[in-house]
Amino acid sequence: MVTCNIDNDLDIENVEYMDILIYQLEKLLKKLEEKQIKLGDNALKSLKTWSEERIKEINTSLKGGAELKVGGKTNNLFTLLTGMFTELRVGVSGSVERAEKVRSVLKNRFGDFANKFNEFIEEANTAIRTGQNGQEVLFIIDGLEKTFSAKVRERIFTDESNRISQIKAYTIFTLPIELFKYRRKL
Repeated sequence: MVTCNIDNDLDIENVEYMDILIYQLEKLLKKLEEKQIKLGDNALKSLKTWSEERIKEINTSLKGGAELKVGGKTNNLFTLLTGMFTELRVGVSGSVERAEKVRSVLKNRFGDFANKFNEFIEEANTAIRTGQNGQEVLFIIDGLEKTFSAKVRERIFTDESNRISQIKAYTIFTLPIELFKYRRKL
C-alpha cells in the first residue's frame, strides 16, 4: 500500500491529476526501494529513458535557471528515478508558469506516460508477488479535501476521467463529500 498525502507534497492551490500521477510514481519508487523489492532492470531502464527524454523536452520550453535536473551521479536506478520524479513533482509545485509547462509536455504524451506507468506497475506487482510481499500495488490518495476549491476537485474527476481510466493501478481516492454527487460520472 502506497499512501499519497497530496496536501503534504503538492501545491493544493494548483493541483491536477498529472501531478498526482507523478507523486504516485515517486512514492512507489521510494516504497519499493525501502522494502528492498527488486525489479527487473528493463522496467527501470525503460522508465528512466522515458523520464530523461521528457525532462529534456520540458527543459527546452523553460527559460533560465528554472530547468529540471535530469539525474545525479549514481548507478542505483531506484535512487535516480526517485530523484527524477521528485524533480517533476517539484516542477508542478513551483510557479504556475513552470507547472503548466511541465504538465503540458506530460499531457501531450499522456498515452506514452500511461503505458510506461502501467508497465511499471505490472513489473512492481510481479516483483511483489514473487517476493511474497503482497499481491498488488494499492495507492491511497488522500488530502483532496484540502485543495483550493471544490472546482479543482471536481475538475480532477470530471475533466480527467479519460486519463484516470487509462491508468491500470488499484487506486482509492478519499473524496470530500461534495464529490459524491459526481459518483455516477466516475
